[in-house]
Amino acid sequence: MIIDTHAHLNFKAFDEDREEVIKKCLKANLTVINVGSNYLTSKKAVEISRKGIYASVGLHPIHVDKEVFDIERYKELALNDQVVAIGETGFDFLENIEKQKKVFSQHIELAKEVNLPLIIHCRKAHQELLDFLPQKISGVVHCFTGNLSQAKEYLNKGLFLGFTGIIFKLDLKKVIKEVSLDKILVETDCPYLGDEERNDPFFTKKVIQEIAKIKEIKKETVESMVSGNAKKLFRI
Repeated sequence: MIIDTHAHLNFKAFDEDREEVIKKCLKANLTVINVGSNYLTSKKAVEISRKGIYASVGLHPIHVDKEVFDIERYKELALNDQVVAIGETGFDFLENIEKQKKVFSQHIELAKEVNLPLIIHCRKAHQELLDFLPQKISGVVHCFTGNLSQAKEYLNKGLFLGFTGIIFKLDLKKVIKEVSLDKILVETDCPYLGDEERNDPFFTKKVIQEIAKIKEIKKETVESMVSGNAKKLFRI
């Protein structure tokens, strides 16, 4: 089984063929964690979840000025059986950083309360995020774009690193080469970050193949390990 640990089939880009894409994924033994970016998309992720398709609920840092993070409303969603994580949450650039910190802290609190890992977003704020995170935390830094030193700091905190199609656009070869395979997850962030106009969960296969090429190991080994990592972190 391949697990796309960060997808957005709950977004409008999939309104026309969402059911078809989900059916194709399940038929191909490919499962998906659909990630919420605000209350409505989190609710949608829960609504389309089912046996074999999972959800995460959270408020993306780019939306902290548009929506109040109501812990009780998100907790109600998080208690659904198919919800396996809290997020995505974190830091996006450094605009409104104090508000982002407040909302991220609320996500950490919720994750502890419902005993779920975090899906953490970080764009151009890795050092600020590292300074803010507790010493130990359960989750994944999604779409990792930092350097090797930052990667090691995240790993020391107990986090996994998620790699997307951005590895075809940014030079992350040194990080991928050095990071232990048992700390890597694969994801698509679809409909974004692919090599087509609209990405989908099947792009995980290309990400896996590229990681195998960089590490100079068989793609079957990568597929097995990263899937096992996802099952371990998200308890699926």
